[in-house]
Amino acid sequence: MSSAKRFILVHGAMHGAWCWQKVIPFLERLGHSVLAVDLPGRQGKGKPGWGLTLQHYVDDLANTVDHEQGKVVLVGHSLAGMSIAAVAEKMPHKVERLIFLTAWVSMTGSNMVQL
Repeated sequence: MSSAKRFILVHGAMHGAWCWQKVIPFLERLGHSVLAVDLPGRQGKGKPGWGLTLQHYVDDLANTVDHEQGKVVLVGHSLAGMSIAAVAEKMPHKVERLIFLTAWVSMTGSNMVQL
């Protein structure tokens, strides 16, 4: 299928890649390839804790995207909206599209606390 996309699904706060378990088969049936990632501090990926910052998530996700062969579609839920937007800004040549699913989106110059 020439219109097949590579989706990277990014969970929000207090979730893990497991939250996408019902979405993945749906996208795969449509011919897409899908990767649901665990961000740092989740599901054995590093130590959980309050020391993690948005930058940790962005760097980890950017590393994942960088290892992909072509462009990807990033899907972010909740807090992941901030991460996918930052990755797209950091590496626009690797991101075809962003999908925000009930996600945090920051206006320039604001932070999540101000939203």
